[in-house]
This record gives sequence, C-alpha cells and structure tokens, in this order.
Amino acid sequence: TEGLRLSGVRPTLHEIAERFSATATFWKNIGSDRITLAMVENSPTDFRIHMVEGHRRPKYMGASGRIFAAYSDLPEEKLHKIFKSMRWGGPLSFETYMKQVHEAKSLGYGVDNGTVSQGAVSVSAPIFDANGNVTYAIAVIMFMGQYDDKGIAKIGNTLKQYASRLTPMY
Repeated sequence: TEGLRLSGVRPTLHEIAERFSATATFWKNIGSDRITLAMVENSPTDFRIHMVEGHRRPKYMGASGRIFAAYSDLPEEKLHKIFKSMRWGGPLSFETYMKQVHEAKSLGYGVDNGTVSQGAVSVSAPIFDANGNVTYAIAVIMFMGQYDDKGIAKIGNTLKQYASRLTPMY
C-alpha cells in the first residue's frame, strides 16, 4: 500500500535534512497540473524554512517543477501557456525556464533559485515508477546563499542517489 511505501521515505528525508541542514521534501504528482507535499522533514536548525505536509502547488513550478517538465511529453507551446498562468515569486523568463528544464534532464536534478519564494533555493530529483514516469520528486529547500554552486551540485547529485534508491518502491 502507499502508506507502507511512504513509511520508508521518512528515514531518507531525515537523513537528508540532517546532512544538509535544510528542509527535505517529498512531492507527489496528483494529476495533470498539481503536486502535493506528501512528506516533509524540516531542517534540524533553529532558523529554517518550514513547510507543511498537504501543501499543493502547480506541478511545473519550483525545482520539482523543472523535473516534472523535463520528463513530461508536453509540447513546449503547452508548457509556455502553463508557465504564463503561474504566479512566480521572482523574475523568470520562459526562455530561462526552458533552459533550466533542459539542464534538469541533462543533470538528473533541477534547481530553482528564488523564483518560487524569494530568498529560497530548492534542488530536486525525480523518482520514477515501473513505467519510467516521474510520480514523485525528492527535494531540498534552503536559504539563498546557504550553499554555493558547487554545494548545490553536490546536493543535486546526492538527491539523485537517494532518488534511485527510492525508485524501486514506486
């Protein structure tokens, strides 16, 4: 059952949050246009970004959004229409967004640098089901400046490793 599978995710999120002193999240695809925060492990630090399970947001927004877009079969024109309908927290052109989507596919992880919430950076990696579809995304959200570009890349590559361990569960 899904509850049993999800119980195996909590220790992973805890490990990630501890390792990077950042909030670790597990996003579930709930349809053609939304994702929900299925599980969260808030950062163990005193000063942290706090997120609440059950939060919903547009599927193609944030670092996880770059992941869902990168592994979708949506035509670019359709993605552009969706992009224009979303409320962004910081400036972002569609051209830059698409470059980031392509980078997410190439790197195996996506990054959002303050366009969902100013002052916050998120990094996300895909979790695939048995058919190769992205059904979940694992992510870390932290304060801007908490890590430099090398640190962000290290988080992204580490998330890919965790995601590959979780993929057989889904």
